[in-house]
Amino acid sequence: TYASQTIEVIGTYLNVFPNPANETISFSYGIGSRESAIIKLYDCIGRLVYQEQLTTSSGGSTISTSLSSGIYFLSLESGDEFLKNEKIVISK
Repeated sequence: TYASQTIEVIGTYLNVFPNPANETISFSYGIGSRESAIIKLYDCIGRLVYQEQLTTSSGGSTISTSLSSGIYFLSLESGDEFLKNEKIVISK
């Protein structure tokens, strides 16, 4: 017999795929017990190029981008706190 089990992820996480990316960047996230968070995308010199207010404690989204090839950083932030940060390579 097989048993099934549901595992609830508690805590903070940020997963980015595919990496390297081309036209779209997908991500999944969890912010634990925090009330809100923002996902921000920065270029390699620190300029903010995209942001999205997250309305649930976990989920995912896709960013369609017309950004040029290069290195970017996807940041999960709550208030003044950086929760997670992932490097993304965009290759066209």
